[in-house]
Amino acid sequence: MIPFQSIPGQSRLFLDFLHDFGKVSDFYRGYYKKDSDVQRRLKELEAFPHRRELVQVLQGQHPDASSATKTSIERIGQPHTVAVVTGQQMGFFSGPLFTLYKAIGIIKYCEQLKKSHPDHDFVPVFWLELEDHDFEEIRSINLIDVNNTLKTVSYLGDGNDAKDPIYKLLITSDLDRLLKELQEILYTTDFSKEWQSLLRDTYSSGSSLAEAFKKFLMGCLGKYGLLTLDPSDINLKKLARPVFEKELTEAANTLDALRTQTDLIKKAGYDAQVEPDSTNLFMLDTVEPRHPLNRTGSRKFKLRADEMGPYVKELRTLLASDPQRFIPNVVLRPIVQDTLLPTLAYMAGPSEIAYFAQFRKVYEILGVQEPLIVPRPFVTILEKKIGKVLDKFGLSAADIVTRGPEVLSELAARESGEPAPAMVGRIKEQISALMTGLQEPLGAVDPGLKGASKTALDKVEQALQVLQSKAADGEKRAHELKYNQVAKALTHLRPGGHLQERTLNVLYYMNKYGLQFVDRLYAQIQPLAEGHQVIEVD
Repeated sequence: MIPFQSIPGQSRLFLDFLHDFGKVSDFYRGYYKKDSDVQRRLKELEAFPHRRELVQVLQGQHPDASSATKTSIERIGQPHTVAVVTGQQMGFFSGPLFTLYKAIGIIKYCEQLKKSHPDHDFVPVFWLELEDHDFEEIRSINLIDVNNTLKTVSYLGDGNDAKDPIYKLLITSDLDRLLKELQEILYTTDFSKEWQSLLRDTYSSGSSLAEAFKKFLMGCLGKYGLLTLDPSDINLKKLARPVFEKELTEAANTLDALRTQTDLIKKAGYDAQVEPDSTNLFMLDTVEPRHPLNRTGSRKFKLRADEMGPYVKELRTLLASDPQRFIPNVVLRPIVQDTLLPTLAYMAGPSEIAYFAQFRKVYEILGVQEPLIVPRPFVTILEKKIGKVLDKFGLSAADIVTRGPEVLSELAARESGEPAPAMVGRIKEQISALMTGLQEPLGAVDPGLKGASKTALDKVEQALQVLQSKAADGEKRAHELKYNQVAKALTHLRPGGHLQERTLNVLYYMNKYGLQFVDRLYAQIQPLAEGHQVIEVD
């Protein structure tokens, strides 16, 4: 397990949430490690309404459900059943690896909760985030080819995809080109036909991207009782109408609440994940509206708190007749989610944990009880061949995850003594000290010389900084050939300089280890681990 503190880029709020919750407790409604908070939330959810309607929606959304999924649907209709929820944008073929980790995490957390609270049932629900317009963010996946090179493949669509919410997108014949490109990148193995068959069964021209993503995810994890929820469903929109209606009348207050909570977070020394905007609600332009609302895309309007006042009555009428035209933003989305589901806990990544810190007061104004927030699993996969390379050079997966490309320079330093960047840095410090010492004596000769010496020092430091950067790049290039094996290990464990789980797609591993690779992940992933887990595979 790799401590998060040693991984670059972790926010202070996320680290305190995990390791010093008292510092952030005012930003959340309870703590997932505190049994009394879990018991309180379980008690609250016994009175959760519209379970019957929820069961009907889930049955309609899972026509070909596994027996385990059917059991989950039946259970969610009972008063002692609660949901553990997570969600993610719908990337192609499940997107980056951490999407699967989140889904596995909620399944295994439900199993863990059942052992500690046998009088209740716990159902994992994956919320399909498909009402946004982030087509550019989801259309590409990354894989490693036979030459250990990171490759990106992208779905092009029909050129108009960015104009519609994701749930409206239909897969075009461009999928055939994409599949052919995948086959060229992923060399043929005994398991190639398995993943190709899975893609043919789940992705096909003319089907919706939302349905394809769902089928792929359920094909991997449906046997463990996973449920997915499509929030664009008209029946769910009807159930969410009270939240939308309240936002129409309380928009100014929710904006003030968000600003107040954001200020508190900043005063505590943390960064805000989202800056308050003048809207929490969007409306699709399916017919030409008569309201002068601000357009953010070709088919979506912001319902701005400071402009929609005169039109609230008309908007409420439209909400009653056509609720599918209304879409929540990042602030309102979890509140809609927890209106539709009996959510005990939401399993979140670092950014989502920061989001929820800002939303507590908005939950209160809209009359919805905030769930417990739990961290998702964080994982790096270490293949046996990569582990052997690291052993050869006295390295570990933790070294790669925490230090990335720096390990190449460190390996070089073992043989060549002081690294070139460090040498330049040391000389820069010496020159800075000498020139700083000149400022006062020169100023005594001529006051103007003191400022001139400082200017000269700034220019020297800038030049040395550039030289130091170039020295680092040059040293890296000089040793990449010598340590090419380590460079390849970097591609596998820190592809593109980023965490593996945020970069690679699961197809790379399915091609090497078969579809059962997901089951191997399921067996080894630990829910609620307070560190970054390394999973070794042969």
